Formats: sequence, structure tokens, C-alpha cells
Amino acid sequence: MYDKVNARAEAAGLTDEREALLAGARGATIEIGAGTGLNLAHYPASLDRLVLVEPDPHNVLRYFSGASSYEEIAALCGVPLGTVRSRRNEAKRRLAEALLEEATAVDSAARAEAERCAREFEEVTAAIAARHDVRAFAERCAPDVEIRLGQGPAARGREYIARVAEEDFEAGIAYQLTNVVAGSRVIVAEGRFENPADDPYHCPPSVVQVHLRQNGWTRQIVMHYARRSISSA
Repeated sequence: MYDKVNARAEAAGLTDEREALLAGARGATIEIGAGTGLNLAHYPASLDRLVLVEPDPHNVLRYFSGASSYEEIAALCGVPLGTVRSRRNEAKRRLAEALLEEATAVDSAARAEAERCAREFEEVTAAIAARHDVRAFAERCAPDVEIRLGQGPAARGREYIARVAEEDFEAGIAYQLTNVVAGSRVIVAEGRFENPADDPYHCPPSVVQVHLRQNGWTRQIVMHYARRSISSA
């Protein structure tokens, strides 16, 4: 169903964007959030290694078994619902450790750089939460930064980031960073939203941000919003 819904965007040029973006991939490459595998056909054949990571069980079991919720996945695997959630969290933790270990194996300086990038991201996110100050966050981005909601339409510019943040502040939305894995070229940040009591469904429960960086600038931010579970609907 996802691929059918997305077909119009692919025909309108998204496929060409995938081709252009992935043409420069080299060496050992990790794709975080592989989804339905639409990028696979566009990776260069010269890659040394390609690892696809999809932390969302919906995108794994849904396309191989038809399961579309945590409850269905728990039933399919014959385990409690809490076990499904805890295993997913454990997979994320192991992924973060594996990424850092891989960086250490290649170059010990890479680990320090990854930790520095993660620390800086945590600091600018904390400034947003404490003082509603989005300037430091926006200044890390290129002036024409692209902001994309999943694989949907894109917006551009620091002004867009500032405007959306201001709208969330006025609506009483709070954001809490829960995990970040970072490097000089990619930052993956997880967080959850806290909605006001009078508007509990203003934002989805959580979001994963993927920041693609180049020459010290964030060039693209891709936002993957979590679906609401049946119990929170």
C-alpha cells in the first residue's frame, strides 16, 4: 500500500532524486531506515558493502507477513506486547553501539568526532527546550537546507525551521530528545513530543530525525514520525 500511495511522488521526480543522491555512495555504506527498499536499485554496483537497517518492525513484518501493529507482531511471534517493544529498543541500542564500534575500528579519531557531534546536537536541542531558542539549531543548517517529511514533499530554508518551531511553542508543544547517534556526515536523533492537555493529538508521539551533513552544514533533514498505537488512538 505504501508503494502505491508513493507512486505519484516517484513519477514526479523522487526517483531521480534518489538516483542523484545515492550515486556518490562509496565503500561500506549503511542505510538507516531502509523502509520498503526503494533505494536499493539506485546504489552503485561498486560499493564494497551495503547494510540496510530498519528499526521499525512495522516496515519489516508488515511487508513479509501483513502484520501492521505491535499487537499483531506480538501475536505473530507468540510473545507479549511488552517484549516486542523491549526488543525493538534493544535493537536500537545495539545499532548505536555497532556504529560507534565501526567508527573506532576505522579510525580512533572518528569516535571522538561522533561523540562531539552528538554532544553539540544535545546542547542545541536543550537550548530549544529550555529557552525556546532555535537559533543555534538553525545556524547549523545550510541557508537552503531541505526539510522533508518522510518521503513526502520538501520545504527549504532556516526560516521554515524557525517558523515551525515558533508555531509549536505557541501551541504548547514540548520536545524531549531521547537518543542521538552522530557523526560528521550523519546525525540520527530520536525524540518524543509532549502535547498540551487540551490538544493531546497535536503531534505524533515521537519522531526520528535524520540530518545529512556536508562541509559542516546540515544540508537535509528527513523526519520520520511514529504512528499512534491502537491504545493511544
